[in-house]
Amino acid sequence: YTGNQMVDYTVGKTNLALGKIVATNGLETLPSVSYDAEQAGTETGIILEEDKYVVKDASGNIVDPKYYTVSFTNNKSVGTATITVTGKSPYEGSVSADFTITKNNLPSGTVTLMSDSLSKVYTGEGIELVKGTDYNITGELASLTEGTDYMIVYEDNINVTDEDNKAAFKVVGINNYAGEVVKYFDITPATITASDITLGDAIYQGGVAVRPTVTVGIPGGDATLTEGTDYTVSYLTPATDAGDEGTVQITYAANKNINTADSVKEVKYTVEAKDLADVTIQAIADQEATGEQLKPELTVMNGTVRMVEGRDYTVTYGENTEIGLGTVTIQPAEDNTNYTGSQEASFNIIAAKPEVGQATIAEVKVSGNTVTPVLAEEVDGAVGYDYVLATEEDYTNGRVDISKNILKTNTSFYYVEAGTYYVYCHAWKRDENGIKQFGEWSNLYKVEVTATTPERPLIQSARLKGNTLTVTWSRSADADGYDIVMGKAARKVNGEMRPVDYGKAVKKITNGDTVTATFRNIPSGTYYVGLHAWNRTSESGVKVFSPWSNGRKVVVK
Repeated sequence: YTGNQMVDYTVGKTNLALGKIVATNGLETLPSVSYDAEQAGTETGIILEEDKYVVKDASGNIVDPKYYTVSFTNNKSVGTATITVTGKSPYEGSVSADFTITKNNLPSGTVTLMSDSLSKVYTGEGIELVKGTDYNITGELASLTEGTDYMIVYEDNINVTDEDNKAAFKVVGINNYAGEVVKYFDITPATITASDITLGDAIYQGGVAVRPTVTVGIPGGDATLTEGTDYTVSYLTPATDAGDEGTVQITYAANKNINTADSVKEVKYTVEAKDLADVTIQAIADQEATGEQLKPELTVMNGTVRMVEGRDYTVTYGENTEIGLGTVTIQPAEDNTNYTGSQEASFNIIAAKPEVGQATIAEVKVSGNTVTPVLAEEVDGAVGYDYVLATEEDYTNGRVDISKNILKTNTSFYYVEAGTYYVYCHAWKRDENGIKQFGEWSNLYKVEVTATTPERPLIQSARLKGNTLTVTWSRSADADGYDIVMGKAARKVNGEMRPVDYGKAVKKITNGDTVTATFRNIPSGTYYVGLHAWNRTSESGVKVFSPWSNGRKVVVK
């Protein structure tokens, strides 16, 4: 052959997308980088230094850094960040790789307790220290933000401590930081003072020795000691009449959290006169109009003690001649210092010879401590019925409860104590003037209640922290457990104010000694909390309930 031939060809650009980013030492996994708050706060963020990686093309050759630009994403906090390399001529395309930003140790700094032997007094609750009062944080550590970079954690910060078990205060790294700084402090026994002891009402009780309830609080918080567990109560001096002085003695059980030697052990109280506005004038039987002043007999009760007219109180009567409402007023008897105030009661003055038939009680059902009388049939001419539960076998004495203005042939009496009772009823209608006309009383029906009604519990505290509610109540005598509810409303049910609309917000306690319950993750809103105790002393084994406790209103924000 002779001669020659010239051929043109193109030099193409290398695509970095076919390459990769590897560690300088050749490993596929890029080295991790510790979190740096200063870098994280810049526009660039936390980067991987140039000497920590190399870029290789598709042939495995190392690419000179002058032929690419570098950018970083997701590199402001701990986690997986990304490095991206974008080619410059004669390279094109880009390639990415992930590297890890790890937690940094808490920076150097000092957590200082205000005292070398800081101690706090037992409160019955978790004790938390106050920044600037109990401790300070200085140095680089002070530049971090609590709740973002670190949190405060406590251990063993409720009960009294000793040399081998002190309360711990910890600064613990979170999010971008790890590690912790620990300091220890002491919790010393609380000393109960007179101001921590609360006595219930010491009101004259009709000649019965007055024994006010005793609540022992723990200084510095809302917690209280538990009677029967932490202390017992006795009454050294009987106090009966108004003005008498009594003495409550408190005996503390062995308890490392309470300074039993120096705590108050005796508290005096004075019996106060009973306001007649607070005694019970039992329902006055309807009186038939005679044209003359009516003076019905009264049954007046101070609790379970029947008061005596002339000795405890005197009575004045209204005009009481016309059909309608009559009135009576009681005042303290002369020289009786056990009572004060007055009370007015009314009664129905009705037309003579009622035109309503006589009711007949066919049966009385007993379920636990609920008594339900049932009539044999509706009474001719009757609009409604009044039912009576009494301890005496007659129509005037020993009345325990009255269920009035019932429009059906049965009713229920709730929370009836164990014992023997008599139930009776009369029917009524209204005349043309709207005045009640009554039929004669029904037969007396004897019934036995054998179940024991638990004592009504009382809510002592309802502590809300965030959306967590902790409720504490008094232990109820004869209780096997408690049902505590958190309703969205409160209203009267069967004459009792109690929470309603509680849905699944119910805590069922099956231990009569348990006196606390906690509701967690409560949605924002207004709630009403209440509970009742129960046992299974009924013959059929059904639950026997106490009356509902007092209620507490809580607002969750």
